[in-house]
Amino acid sequence: MKKTFIAIFCLFLFSGCSKAKYINELFALKRVGDEQVAMGEIVAQQDSKFDILLKDVKSGNISEYKTRESLLSAFGKPIFVKKVSRNDKIREKWLYRYSTQFFRSSKVIFYLDDMGIVEDWEYIEPK
Repeated sequence: MKKTFIAIFCLFLFSGCSKAKYINELFALKRVGDEQVAMGEIVAQQDSKFDILLKDVKSGNISEYKTRESLLSAFGKPIFVKKVSRNDKIREKWLYRYSTQFFRSSKVIFYLDDMGIVEDWEYIEPK
């Protein structure tokens, strides 16, 4: 009986030390999990703004957005921005799509001049 008690006592004593030894790793895993939740919320927000953009494209209200600021306030930052040559002028190409759907997503592309005015846009249906 006494040996059993000592064995159980030692088991609890040493298992407690191992928990304390890896506490930093456990906290790191917790932070990773929290970051995953936060990233999921950001993706959901971006996708809901893209849903609004698609609705405006399909209803013909897209012409209301004439400036960089109006696009940013309504739909947030684009997924992709690139300088391109268009009609012998350098333009900014802004791409909006669903955040995690790279190839099978609708796309809306805006072309902005150097003053931040929307010069043209196009809607690309998914294949």
